[in-house]
Amino acid sequence: MKIIQTSVILLLTFIGYRMLNSRAKRRNLCAQLNAKRTALANGFNELEQAFSTLSTHEAVQLLKLTELSLSELRQQLTNKHVTPEQVLSAFQLKILKIRKLGNSGVAEYIREANTWVKQISDQKASKLHGIPISLKECWCVGGYDSTMGLVKFCNQPQQEDCVLVKTLKQAGAIPFVLTATSQAARTMDGFNPIFGHMHNPFNRSNLPGGSSVGDAVLLAQHGTPLSIGSDLGGSVRIPAAFCGLVSLKPTSMRLSTRGMSTMTRHSVIHLNGCPGLIGHKVDDIADLMNTLLSPLMFHLDAYVPQIPFNENAYLSANQRRLRIGFYDTIEHDDCVQTVPSVKSAVARTVSILKQAGHQLIDFTPENPSKVKELFLRAIFADGGCELLELLSNEPLGPALKFMHLALYQPEWMKRLTDWVVQRTSYRPLAVFRYLSGLGNASSAAALRFELNDYRVQFQQSWDKMGPLDALVCPVMAYPAPPKNVSSKFVTPSMFYSFLFNVLDYPAGTVPVGTVTAEHVKQAMELSKADDRQNGGRYQCEILKLQKDTEGLPLSVQVVARPFQEEVVLGIMRVIQDAQRQ
Repeated sequence: MKIIQTSVILLLTFIGYRMLNSRAKRRNLCAQLNAKRTALANGFNELEQAFSTLSTHEAVQLLKLTELSLSELRQQLTNKHVTPEQVLSAFQLKILKIRKLGNSGVAEYIREANTWVKQISDQKASKLHGIPISLKECWCVGGYDSTMGLVKFCNQPQQEDCVLVKTLKQAGAIPFVLTATSQAARTMDGFNPIFGHMHNPFNRSNLPGGSSVGDAVLLAQHGTPLSIGSDLGGSVRIPAAFCGLVSLKPTSMRLSTRGMSTMTRHSVIHLNGCPGLIGHKVDDIADLMNTLLSPLMFHLDAYVPQIPFNENAYLSANQRRLRIGFYDTIEHDDCVQTVPSVKSAVARTVSILKQAGHQLIDFTPENPSKVKELFLRAIFADGGCELLELLSNEPLGPALKFMHLALYQPEWMKRLTDWVVQRTSYRPLAVFRYLSGLGNASSAAALRFELNDYRVQFQQSWDKMGPLDALVCPVMAYPAPPKNVSSKFVTPSMFYSFLFNVLDYPAGTVPVGTVTAEHVKQAMELSKADDRQNGGRYQCEILKLQKDTEGLPLSVQVVARPFQEEVVLGIMRVIQDAQRQ
């Protein structure tokens, strides 16, 4: 009896200790958050005070600069019609204006930018000389936090600039603002408890994408000329597509990641995050690549191959006949199939490229089920332990609450869930067993060989087609979905993007029109048809989500072999220019 009483007392003591400890940690996080918000408010108040002497006319004239394209801004600077200081002031003023609307995508502005802009020489150092540029807060700037939307990382400033920031500054560009990410850089809902939640600029009722959501939201509102995000599973391409922007995920080692803050240090293996470039026009991305691929970057990071930007390869995409593969959906029970608007965007792109004289060939990716397995096993190599630790005591958004719950399930429950789901029409959701972790070094080593084997298999398919020079395909299965959509309809669609992280092929996105009333009508008609003809009940639910998508941006993805970023950008430029004509 005494043993039972003692056990009960010990158990209650342990539970009480855990509750008190958790409450104390939440109280500390609350204090950290309040301190951070106070510092942010003071900083933006100082910036606003600096513009308090501007007349209304002067403010209007400055804001007009933010509506210019990058090439127009550069021309204004070259002709000395404006100074770099005026351009910086224009975008700082624009940030203040957008921020008051509650959807800026800004984490914090970089105070030292006003000093840096005065230090750049009159001699033009690059195509971005005198141009302000924003960066996702994972790219470390000395003296500023890299929170990734987690309160526990507030008020812990980085010690020095990352390689990309050093390279930009030497080139005469002005890093002037850090952009916010979705929480823990793991979701597409724009939830951020520190800097404010973010919404799709085209329709606040739709998802903005993620995790480089701040870059896309700010850029779409002309709050920055260019931005650098990151991409591990579509993190820059998806928000770019949802917000009607151009983006590029390079081969993982084409640009330096030294000095990049990451939330996956102890959990992701064999897949590498990389810088993700995002802008309004393809030429803007080419200029940014050209600037970053400099002798300084090659010197600061010896592991980056010394491959300068190939201007000729970029500009010659429309001067030679290319063999380009394409697909508009993945016809497989384990994959989400694309909706009519996305298929139409691919069809329009195929037509544009054929008219430009290129050869278009049907292509089908090998073994899509294996890709999902490889990606999830690599992303959750530790079974989600690091992510759960990062999320402890944090205020969670809906998407992370779902992921949090899934990761906490015992392995037998995950396998049982998949077994049940695989016997229904919801097969794209049968991924829970891959969240359990690798368990030992042998499994980790085996995963590396499986990844390499798949890459060889994919390359063989690519080469059998000609070989191909490039590939055109969807970015996601649908345009930006509603904000209240369940995570079960979002995560499986990421296959279309993370396929090229698994392969480590460069991939870019380019806008191709918007969703029309006819696209919506087709989706609604298909959703009412026989479930078995349209991918089952799960696919019908996806089609029903298209009800209010009219007017949302559509994009396609362009892909090439590793280190062929110039080919990707060149084809994107052909697609972009054809639409303007």
